[in-house]
Parts: sequence; C-alpha cells; structure tokens
Amino acid sequence: VVPSITNLAPTGTIYTASTTISADYSDATSGIDSSTAKVFLDGSATALTGCTATGTGISCPVTGLAYGAHTFSVEVKDNVANTGTNTGGSFTVGDNVAPTVTYSGPTGTITTTGTTITGTYTDAAPSSGVNTASATVSIDAGAPQACTAAAGSISCTVAGLSQGAHSAVISISDNDANTGSSSAGSFTVDSVVPSITNLAPTGTIYTAS
Repeated sequence: VVPSITNLAPTGTIYTASTTISADYSDATSGIDSSTAKVFLDGSATALTGCTATGTGISCPVTGLAYGAHTFSVEVKDNVANTGTNTGGSFTVGDNVAPTVTYSGPTGTITTTGTTITGTYTDAAPSSGVNTASATVSIDAGAPQACTAAAGSISCTVAGLSQGAHSAVISISDNDANTGSSSAGSFTVDSVVPSITNLAPTGTIYTAS
C-alpha cells in the first residue's frame, strides 16, 4: 500500500510572491521514509530544495512566484519503497496592490494655459501588469482626462487652464483593476503680461531734467 498524501497547501488565491508549500502524509504499514519526500512545482522535473521533511509531512518555502496559476505535486516512499504521489496541488498568485504613482511636474509657475503633466509609476511583484490605457489626470479634482503611459512614465497633455493655482492627480490601474494615484501636484498659471499705464510726463515740460 502506497503512502497517503493529504492536506496540500496553499490553495485558492494568495497575494504574495513567497509562500510555503506543504503536505501531510502517512503510511499505516511499514511507515514513511521521510528522506524520500519531494515537492515539484509547476511541472518541473527537479524537486524543490530547502524543504523540511518529517515522518508526517513536508514543507518547502518558495520565493519569486510569478503572478498567475501554479500547480505542485508531492511524492514520498514508505520504508519498503512503495511510492505515494499526489498531483493535485494548485493555487493562484493574485495581485491586490495598486501601482505606486509619483507626480513629477510641472511645479511652480508656468506661463502658458496648456502644459504637459508628467509622472512615474512602479508596480511591485507579484504584478498582474499595468494597464497603460487606464492612465488619467484630474485637474483641480475635476473629471479624469486621458493620458499616455509608457514603461514607468505617464504624460498628460492639458489645455485651457485658467489663470491661477491648480492641482493635479495622476492615476493608473493594473490589470486586476487596482488603481494607484499620486499625491496632488501643484502649479500656477500666469500667462497674462503686465499692464503698463500712466506714463508720465506728458505734454511739454520746460526743464532739462
């Protein structure tokens, strides 16, 4: 009779790139040879290393897991070399963390009513990927306006700005719809030239100074 392998973990969705894969096993006849316990991840023919195996179970810490679905299997022999295998291990690495967005500019005073608002973003692993088409900017808490996003950067062309102080918040979402927004950036529009009046003297003066 081959060993029984049960309680494979993790299951469902986890939101981290690191976890511990584990399983319990038992053998009612000859007992477990714990030195033969192995875990295989995502169809690899090479067993995970760094595992801890006892007479009742095995646990293997893993890091650097990619976003998405994963499978694993566990095998162990009893003391007369009957091999038990359970290939039913599965879990998904999800993404519940929004991208981090940073406002870059403009800052201070600009002299035009149109400008390009820029920012940067990062998205920590495990990442579902960034939806670059979701990039927007909101001026003065107004309706979002579409921006252009490339690898790590966001650019937003805006026009028709009124004179005076403005705030801008840049946002972008990942492919799991987690939305990150920058802190509000600020700048001032002053495109009106100074008014010069009351030129003096006028008329005729009768002095050399």
